[in-house]
Amino acid sequence: IADSPFLPLLSRPEFAIFDFAPGETHRISSPDALATARRLLQVLTVHCLDELGFDASDSRTHDAPLHSDLAAWCSEHALPLCGGEALFQYIWEVPLHLRPPPPPPSPPPEQGSGSDEHSYHGCCPAGSPRWHRGLSAGSAAYIAPVFHGVPFDYWVTALDSLLRFTELGNDLMSFSKEILGSVPLDKKGKETGEGRGMEINYITLQTLARRQAGTPSLFGLAADRNLYTYRDGLCELMDELVQVVREVNRAFVEYPRYCSEEQRSLWDMDQAARAWTTYKNGYIRMHLDAPRYSLEGLKAAVRDRDAWVRLKGEIEG
Repeated sequence: IADSPFLPLLSRPEFAIFDFAPGETHRISSPDALATARRLLQVLTVHCLDELGFDASDSRTHDAPLHSDLAAWCSEHALPLCGGEALFQYIWEVPLHLRPPPPPPSPPPEQGSGSDEHSYHGCCPAGSPRWHRGLSAGSAAYIAPVFHGVPFDYWVTALDSLLRFTELGNDLMSFSKEILGSVPLDKKGKETGEGRGMEINYITLQTLARRQAGTPSLFGLAADRNLYTYRDGLCELMDELVQVVREVNRAFVEYPRYCSEEQRSLWDMDQAARAWTTYKNGYIRMHLDAPRYSLEGLKAAVRDRDAWVRLKGEIEG
């Protein structure tokens, strides 16, 4: 984490707006603050996509004959399986007599109350967030078709990293929809206690697990005794996302350079590299194109490189 490319950026005071814990989205208490949070998230995402080597000009990721139909189908059927609430729909039915009693209803938290109310009750051990994240198996459904022309024993060793890219990429692109979408504001900017986001997802469970373990925030100015917050969660998520992309790049882009001519003659190793880069760019682009993620600002920047550069440089200097 000390080498994180995002730590200097997230250390800037503007990003203290993400210093809240699960159940504390009410701390973003006005439409202006919410708009600021969304804009800062766009800046972060642009920085992350550049670190990932995202190529918006890759013509294979859009404007292809099947692209619009595929994106629409995945948005409707496949992408929801990677989201937060779907995780629990795939857990076996627990008999009624074994289920914990439902929590008592509570009024919406008052502004500044610092309440940790959320819909996940109980201990969240360190390995629990990723275990829950993988329950839908939605990520695996993307991978096999991508490498259908590549020998199985060549790409399967990178499967875990490919799955993590698929999961973490969705988590980053869903932050605005799921976390900021939970901010309880009505059209007049008043608190309603009924945000439209998802309270249970990977980054929320990860933040909860870190806080229960007493993990301190990297940023020092965080509220609530300097415990880990969503600002730390964003940093950790993007760092891991960059790491898994580097791992897959080593497997498919760099490794063939060190293979013998005899090995390279067995089949076209560049096919795996092309499949991976096309998948990486296309998967990101699919999120930008899907209306459910409300990423219109990022999508506009993808179309205009100057706008992309301006967005990335908005906080710099």
